[in-house]
Amino acid sequence: MKTAEQLQAELDAKTAAHNEIMAKLGNVNVKLVETEQRADKAEATAKVAEKALETASAEVTSLKLAAKTLETEHTKACTDRDAATKKAGELEDKLIELEVEAIVGKKIAPAEKAEFVELRKSNEKLFKSMVEKRQDMNLDVRVTAPDAQLNGKGTAVSPVQGAVDAWNEA
Repeated sequence: MKTAEQLQAELDAKTAAHNEIMAKLGNVNVKLVETEQRADKAEATAKVAEKALETASAEVTSLKLAAKTLETEHTKACTDRDAATKKAGELEDKLIELEVEAIVGKKIAPAEKAEFVELRKSNEKLFKSMVEKRQDMNLDVRVTAPDAQLNGKGTAVSPVQGAVDAWNEA
């Protein structure tokens, strides 16, 4: 049988072991609490990150829609620009045609019109220089025959007609 001292020593050893285990258990509990707190923080951070991800996803969707809208508007603007450029070219060609037409019979002959239109389109400065150097054609001035060729009514008579009229009078 064991003596009281032996039993006391065994009890003290077991109490010390128990206290050591309890201390370790306390440390484990502290670490468990700390781990749970870190887990709670991580979970809260994950929730915030999840919300941020949802917000970012919504923003990405919105930006994709805006990009598609801008792409459509850009395509339409390019089409409008191309049509306007074509129309401007047509109007410029018509304006040049009218500009040259205005000097036909005054500075250039009708047969020269096509060449002067091309010249005006290709080199406006040269066109203006050449037109300025030309003298007026005076095609709108009335030409009258000498008195000898007039029939007395102010209209010209061809020499043949004059000879016929003279023979008929004789």
